[in-house]
Amino acid sequence: MEKDDSKALKPITFQGDVDFIDLDEVAQPGSIPENKDYVTPYAFGIPNELIGTPLASPHKRLFALLIDFAMIGLLTQLSDFVLAGAFAFVLIKASNQLKAKGKYGISRKIMRGIGIISALVFVIGCLKYISGDEKTNIFDFTADKRQVEQDYSVAGGLAISAMQLEAEDKAKEIETRVEEGVCVEQECWQQHLERAAINIAKLEPSIDLVELLNTTYNPHLNNISEEEFVSLVNESVKNAREQHPIIEQAVVEATDEVTRSLNALIKDLFEEFAFEFGWPLIYSSVMTGWFYGQSLGKKVVKIKVIKLNGQTPNLWEAFGRYGGYGAGLATGLMGFLQIYWDPNRQCIQDKISETLVIDLDKPKKDLLNEDADFN
Repeated sequence: MEKDDSKALKPITFQGDVDFIDLDEVAQPGSIPENKDYVTPYAFGIPNELIGTPLASPHKRLFALLIDFAMIGLLTQLSDFVLAGAFAFVLIKASNQLKAKGKYGISRKIMRGIGIISALVFVIGCLKYISGDEKTNIFDFTADKRQVEQDYSVAGGLAISAMQLEAEDKAKEIETRVEEGVCVEQECWQQHLERAAINIAKLEPSIDLVELLNTTYNPHLNNISEEEFVSLVNESVKNAREQHPIIEQAVVEATDEVTRSLNALIKDLFEEFAFEFGWPLIYSSVMTGWFYGQSLGKKVVKIKVIKLNGQTPNLWEAFGRYGGYGAGLATGLMGFLQIYWDPNRQCIQDKISETLVIDLDKPKKDLLNEDADFN
């Protein structure tokens, strides 16, 4: 019986996606002796076309990872809005790919919405950069000074109400102090009026202090004439006004402190996100998913990520593989170190995503031949 050539398989070059693997021809676990230099069917079935493909050595993978870390470190130095632009590009392109496949309608719309928002942030950042305000953090949620001043105004109103309610008691207290010889009447009143004027001016700088103090205390005067009291009020308010620039500066400094604290918090959170999640996520997922399983580091050392069926991961599978790095850290790096004893040199991210890392610089070996030499 003649062999059916209609099922002939195209040789695998691993320079792009592999689309011609016959999954009916699968080598089963135990059919070939285990080794750590070539792909063998250990713990899973492997298409025969992959058997004997050289695996990337640990030192090559480490060198590629160091290059990628350096690239991510450079990316984190870019302005915040560049990260937003990268997110926008990835999300919108990914949603378009899903639309072309007619899959995940709701998820696709959510991604596209987030992508559009990120694109707007990117545009705003570009406009700020063009206008020369490139040092401005795009995520700078500056406290509204008017809101702070409004809060001061409310506090000032409460202070005025409290002063008016206590006016009678304060007048009696001053009268008692005068009778006890603690101070003379004019001196006691002036001390109190200056303190009251300063306290009110701190919270309500624009109020007419002379009229306020006169209307508040005039009904409670006993041993001092209205003329004398008006003179004391004017002098006290004058002294308070001399301190007013300092008071006003205190309000400004309080506003600035709120702004600085909020900005520092947002900046720290975003920088942590950008370094630990944002750029690493985009770099790892996009390079692996859209550049045929090769990041810049892997391209340099000539290694590549493939799935167990020989194809390269798509963006979503690359994203899942990136999540495996978190699992590796959670295991105290043991998930990464298992590359030294795993038969197919799979780290934990490879186990999770069902991928292998192969060496493109070495020739394939025919391990299906019983006489194959493993040395």
